[in-house]
Amino acid sequence: EGEHKRLVASFKKEDEVWDMFAGIGPFAVPAAKLQKCRVYANDLNPRSVHYLDINATNNKVLSLLSSSNECARAFLRRKVTDCNDAPPAPNGCVHCIMNLPASAPEFMDCFRGAFNPEIWPPERLPKVHLYAFSKNSDPKVCEDDIRQRAEAALGFPIPGVSAHCVRDVAPKKLMLCLSFTLPPEAAYDGWPRNGDDQEHRERKRSRTGQEQ
Repeated sequence: EGEHKRLVASFKKEDEVWDMFAGIGPFAVPAAKLQKCRVYANDLNPRSVHYLDINATNNKVLSLLSSSNECARAFLRRKVTDCNDAPPAPNGCVHCIMNLPASAPEFMDCFRGAFNPEIWPPERLPKVHLYAFSKNSDPKVCEDDIRQRAEAALGFPIPGVSAHCVRDVAPKKLMLCLSFTLPPEAAYDGWPRNGDDQEHRERKRSRTGQEQ
């Protein structure tokens, strides 16, 4: 599909892709095969993950693609927690794909307060690609509707949104992709938390001492 090609073409080899609703891999597999990105692909449906793994095997990208079978919220939190010392993709960007058009905006709550500012500086926060339906024939009205739903779930304004109209899905119903960098105010909401920053500093000091 043209939309898969469009988004994947915007990635580069140095990027890392977190596909939160991966299905059988229409974004994840081409990102690994064509762009050579490191890809983490997740889906709640175990059958989808089964066929995703077959797809990855047939396309010979198992060395670049890891699959998981979790709730998207748990997947996002786990991937962030796995980054104990620094964000991944030091020479690139983390891309979070949210391809669940019926309800993806409502999942934006999982990003709120998930990122430790000691680890994730603002310029390294993920770029989100959010797919959603909206019941209107005017792309601008649909963009505003989807953005407002995402902001309501996130609890913060989302500036710098770039919108792409993917297709008509029915009369007066469009599917759009909204791309934006996660706002720092939302990403860091609630930090520091009960010694988390102190623990990170102690690990960093310990590691520095071992390297000297």
